Amino acid sequence: MNVPACIHSFIRLSYIHLGLAAIVGFMSWPMVKKQAQIPSAALFWVILLLAVFLWLYIWLLGRVKAGRNWARLLCFALFFFGLSDDLLLAAKNFTHFPVTVMLRLGLDIFHVYILLLAFRPEANVWFGRRAGFVD
Repeated sequence: MNVPACIHSFIRLSYIHLGLAAIVGFMSWPMVKKQAQIPSAALFWVILLLAVFLWLYIWLLGRVKAGRNWARLLCFALFFFGLSDDLLLAAKNFTHFPVTVMLRLGLDIFHVYILLLAFRPEANVWFGRRAGFVD
C-alpha cells in the first residue's frame, strides 16, 4: 500500500513547521521567560527538555508515515495542548510582544492546515486499511 500524497505533505510540512517554530521559539524566549519567570540558570534544562520533545515528535511523525492511526491522533491532541499555551501567552503578552505573539499565532494557523492534511478522506481510508477496518 502506497502512502497517500497528503500524508507525504503532512510529514514534509511538519518538518518545515518544526524549523519555523524553533526560530519563533528563540524570538519568544523573553516573552516565555517573563511569563513563566524562568531563571537564566534553567536555560540548559529548558533546551534539554525541548530537545527531548523534538526527538519524540520526529519519532511520532515516523509512526504517522508508517500508518499508525494512534500517532496521527496524538499529533492532533498535542496540537490542542500547545494551542492552549499559545492562546494564554497571547492574551497576557500581546501589548508587550505583539510581533512575537502574531508569529506564534500564525504558526498555529499553519499547523491547523498541516493537521487537516492528515485527516483528508484519502488519508482516513489509508489509515483504516492499515488497521484492517476497510476493504
